[in-house]
Amino acid sequence: MSVFDELKRRNVFRVAAAYAVVGWLVVEVATTLLPTFGAPEWVAKALVVVIALGFVPAIIVAWAFELTPDGIRRESQVDRQASITRETGRKLDLVTIAAVIIGVGFLGLSRFIGSPAPAGPASGAAVPMDASVAVLPFVNMSDSGENEYFSDGLTETLLHMLAQVPELKVAARTSSFAFKGRQQDVREIASALSVAHVLEGSVQRAGDRVRITAQLIRADDGFHVWSESYDRTLSDIFSIQDEIATSVSGALTHSLLGGGDVVAIVSIDTENIGAYDAYLKALSDIATHSYASLASAEQQLKQALALDPGFSDAKIGLAHVYMRQANTGMLPIEESWRRAGALLDEVIAAHPDNYEAQAHALINDIEYHVQTGNSLAEVEAVPQLRDILSRSPANQPARIQLARTLAFFKQPDESEEHFRILLETDALNPQLHWLRGDAMLNAGRIDDALAAFQRSAELEPDNPNAWARIGDVRRQQGDAVGFVDNYQRAVDKDPQDSELASMLANYLFLFGLIEHGDEYLNRAAAIAPSHQMTAVSRMLRHRSLGDTDAALEVARFVIADDGESRHRSFAQAVAAFVDLSLARGEAESAYLFLENNVPGINRPDRTDLPLKVVIAQSTMFPLWYAALPDDQAEEKIADWERSLQIAGFDASDQPYDYVDILALRGDTAGAADIVLESLLSRPPARFADWQHYFSRRPLAKVVADPRVASELDRYAAETDRLRESLLAHFASRSP
Repeated sequence: MSVFDELKRRNVFRVAAAYAVVGWLVVEVATTLLPTFGAPEWVAKALVVVIALGFVPAIIVAWAFELTPDGIRRESQVDRQASITRETGRKLDLVTIAAVIIGVGFLGLSRFIGSPAPAGPASGAAVPMDASVAVLPFVNMSDSGENEYFSDGLTETLLHMLAQVPELKVAARTSSFAFKGRQQDVREIASALSVAHVLEGSVQRAGDRVRITAQLIRADDGFHVWSESYDRTLSDIFSIQDEIATSVSGALTHSLLGGGDVVAIVSIDTENIGAYDAYLKALSDIATHSYASLASAEQQLKQALALDPGFSDAKIGLAHVYMRQANTGMLPIEESWRRAGALLDEVIAAHPDNYEAQAHALINDIEYHVQTGNSLAEVEAVPQLRDILSRSPANQPARIQLARTLAFFKQPDESEEHFRILLETDALNPQLHWLRGDAMLNAGRIDDALAAFQRSAELEPDNPNAWARIGDVRRQQGDAVGFVDNYQRAVDKDPQDSELASMLANYLFLFGLIEHGDEYLNRAAAIAPSHQMTAVSRMLRHRSLGDTDAALEVARFVIADDGESRHRSFAQAVAAFVDLSLARGEAESAYLFLENNVPGINRPDRTDLPLKVVIAQSTMFPLWYAALPDDQAEEKIADWERSLQIAGFDASDQPYDYVDILALRGDTAGAADIVLESLLSRPPARFADWQHYFSRRPLAKVVADPRVASELDRYAAETDRLRESLLAHFASRSP
């Protein structure tokens, strides 16, 4: 008898088949059910290894031993006439067939039932790690580098389309584009972006033809879940995008999310190639974050709309550009609000369920109303922001606005939760970390703010704003050298930013470091000689030198000029004007000057005043008491306190202002207590303006309090030490 015949007789083949099928069934059941019971991944992997290792011993046992009515015996000890191998073989066949039937039934049942669809971020439930993807920038394979905008735009369009799948976590654009041009292992990229899959590809454009390749890769093992190549005319670009997005979402949702209905993915809403091309160029400009690029983006989007007036994505993009231009000072806030609002209203009228347009429209209104008179516009918009997010959880602008508003109005825990959700899909976005730091700083979470700003600077080292904000935190911590050093770094990163130079000059003037302050004032004056902040720097320089006439003249100029207030510079000018006028005994004329040049500044009961006027009102208390009867002055302060309460704050939370109120009301002891508890308990680096603050007439009795006088002596000594450390810092930087 041949070896083959002997293997058949001893049922070795049947044992092998039964072992393989039963082992496969055990693995399928285990890998499906073990996660339900919270078993770690290594348990299933260990089971597979054990079953695989047991295959060879099973074959050896089948060859060497035989099942008999008396039990298992060595094959050599069994009489061939009494052998029951045929009966045993039939039983093994039945076991194999039963295992196949059970396995197929189990697979069919698990696919049919599926696992419960995971809730989106709005519900608080976590999306499965496997149901996640990052769209990496498609590589530009065209002969011309000018086509880079086209490959980037295609990537951004696909990302936008995939983000519409509710159960799918899609890494945001900024984080995905952080890997552009970098030759890095897919597993490392996926780990950095916290995704399980990566969509990558290439684009080659030549004339009116385009060749696109795309592949969806499973990051943990490099397996290609799906891949496809397209060689079409440019007019087919829209159908190609639809095919790629539909294929990728289908591959992910059906294999990882238990199937379900196919999600209707909405593409860019134009079929005009010229309009689409201009739109992609605008996206590239917007991503550059510069004055010139915003102007270029505006022209490209206008061209897109000239070719396709109904192109709603271009309208949203142009509205966004107008809003950005207002933030950078390129457009007056009212003009920006009007232009952006008109575009967004058109989109919402045509597409009422376009939540991106709704979010931008709401934010546009918030920014305008806060700047021009409604200080409560932010908090009033919270319900609408929540409603948008309940319908569109991936709406980044709405979630950022809500997170910042919550932090400003002292709800940092909920704000932090929204930033956590944002960073889940955009962890490498430096601007998002900067915004989180700004929110945490407003909420008083200094350590969290510093960590966020440092991460922003790490991701984008050439961004001056991150270094400036690190300097602001260092100042809060009492580190004067840290403040100056980081602001110097910010100025070096952007030598054309006059505001950074002005803020650094202002700080140095407060310490009497005129020579070093002049270096940065001269920089600011060379860049923006008529800028409001440059003028305020000159005012602080004059005051530091004791030239009150010159300081008062500059303060009058800033107030009468009525320019846009940047970094509270308008309020600084009003405060200096009030203090210097009172020192001269000119209360009545100062009151009339402000009444005529700053409408509404003497009406704290009004809720329609521009934000800069609302901020400046808190510097008016001493002038109201000096120029008006006490009862009228007290009425104005009471109105101011009520306005603050309506906004969700309390006057006692503003120690600089509250000390003035108590002192003016004659509560010297109460004012002294606040000074000791909330002001002089701060390090001098944070309260660098203390000498001027306590030299003002309303605080004369407070300063005379022995407890305060003693602390001021200590403060003066500490300030002298800070001044010396700053001089040493500048000396160390000298060539």
